[in-house]
Amino acid sequence: MAETKYPAEHVSGGWYSVPDLRLRDHRFAVPLDYSLDTSPRITVFARERGTGLSTPLTASSMSQLKSAKDLAEYLKHFRADNIVNDAEFIRVRLVPDAGPWTILGQSFGGFCGVTYLSFAPKGLKQVLLTGGIPPIEKGCTADVVYKACFQQLIGQNEKYYERFPQDIELICEVVQHLAESEGGGVSNSAVLFYFILIVRIIWKYANSKVTANSRSLRTRFERVWDPAIVPGVQKQISFYFLNAFDNWLNLDTNPLYALLHESIYCQMIFPWMFDEIHALRNFKEAAHLLAEKKDWPPPYDVATLKNNKVPVAAAVYYEDLYVNFELAMETASQIAGIWLWVTNEYMHSGLRDGGGKIFHSISGPKMQKISTSIACSLVRRRFCTSNLDKIVASVLFERLPVVIPKIDPVVYAFQEFSFRWGQQFRRRYPDAVLGKSEARGKGDYQIDYVPAPRITEADKTNDRKSLQRALDRRLYLLLYGKTYGAPSGKPVWHFPEKIYESEETLRKCAESALKSVLGDLSHTYFVGNAPMAHMIIQPAENAPNLPSFKRFFFKSQVIATNKFKIGECEDFVWVTKDELIEYFPEQAEFLNKMIIS
Repeated sequence: MAETKYPAEHVSGGWYSVPDLRLRDHRFAVPLDYSLDTSPRITVFARERGTGLSTPLTASSMSQLKSAKDLAEYLKHFRADNIVNDAEFIRVRLVPDAGPWTILGQSFGGFCGVTYLSFAPKGLKQVLLTGGIPPIEKGCTADVVYKACFQQLIGQNEKYYERFPQDIELICEVVQHLAESEGGGVSNSAVLFYFILIVRIIWKYANSKVTANSRSLRTRFERVWDPAIVPGVQKQISFYFLNAFDNWLNLDTNPLYALLHESIYCQMIFPWMFDEIHALRNFKEAAHLLAEKKDWPPPYDVATLKNNKVPVAAAVYYEDLYVNFELAMETASQIAGIWLWVTNEYMHSGLRDGGGKIFHSISGPKMQKISTSIACSLVRRRFCTSNLDKIVASVLFERLPVVIPKIDPVVYAFQEFSFRWGQQFRRRYPDAVLGKSEARGKGDYQIDYVPAPRITEADKTNDRKSLQRALDRRLYLLLYGKTYGAPSGKPVWHFPEKIYESEETLRKCAESALKSVLGDLSHTYFVGNAPMAHMIIQPAENAPNLPSFKRFFFKSQVIATNKFKIGECEDFVWVTKDELIEYFPEQAEFLNKMIIS
């Protein structure tokens, strides 16, 4: 029997140059099935298996497998577990001395990064995740993920229509045209299915990829109709618009995601697509077999993640359409030592839209701090825990300055000098002109007033319960009472806060926390939907049994009042930034960064 010949495991190409870079290609022949000693080999190059040039699975290449069962059996090897196996295969052959390496995972790449942390952490030096923290709780079923993402999708579509209200009538017109026309009025079923999605779910909620690029969509809709150059001609959707949708849809040329989506994640793929999209029709039965498969190995190991020792930093997009923020935060609470950069400035495509800023935000000195923190935790292991199982929403409730702050003496001296210098060279006017100028404004209508004092009675008595003090400074509300994480359940000074449990969003949890203190929110204004800062609370050495948790801060401001009826606490104070730090000296560095002014 002839021996099966496999390609070389690692082939290096020649060096070549592009601007600012010197490159060399590496191709690897990896086992399709790592559990078999004689497994067939596939090629991995630059992208994960099955995509790009890594033995790409296309509609034509998959048609080589004649039965749906054979195709499903083949495709089961293309999940994150084998992608991690490929990464380890490459690492030991590419990295000098087979040392650990740093990985960057975007979207599903981030999911693979968490799988890597779960099953092969010794191969990792650092992990960077962008829009890629997966849901890992046992209760995170496909239905849960779909529901969470649809809620975010609805919100983003509402924002789109608020920004472009003229499109409401236009999209109604398009949907009406498709509903009344034979075959939807278009011949390309890959285009048609998006409009079927609109009709079958809620017509006004367009596809998530589209709304993530709302400006681009607006441009497309401006040319949705062919111009009527012949009177009375039937209205027709333009080729420009159809071609634009073709470019958005890649399931024709990249069907792998549609087939495996539910076994790796759950996102905007429906059974009827395998009827509507021509390139997917031959794979309908295989997709069904994969969706019904129950014996998948677990993609994540929560116990290992809770005991993680690898520095991890992640960019989390608050309004991510593909990776739900709340589900991502639940997972982050299970990964020991993770550092989060939460932002609503970017969507899921943040790495492409603002890669430099995002990469800088989650790498460099921050990763060094994480490494140091983890190293310290190894030394003090008996004093700490990595089970970050709670999220707390805190409110930095501030009263803005009421009067203009006093001018700094140096600034005042400079202004006085500038005035006197200008007086030396000012233009001289006749006394008659100056006399008229001085007389102007005097008369019966003149109002005499005495400015209110800048120093109030509350300032003189240092009444920290009053908002009528430190009028030229910002004041912040602190409460005294029992709160989550306090030693022995004793009362401590803290911000208005609440454990995040069943609220729809963290912002709503923060609103609930402040409302429980004030009674209502009629004289408050929350600044933005995303947290302004967050901190990880670890047990102190003298209190090792206290829980670890993450505290997210939301900013809210006092509006049109100078008095609140504060409840749900034993005591309260309104303090300036300097006074605030007196209450939390151990968190002075964090507070100085969070509160700039």
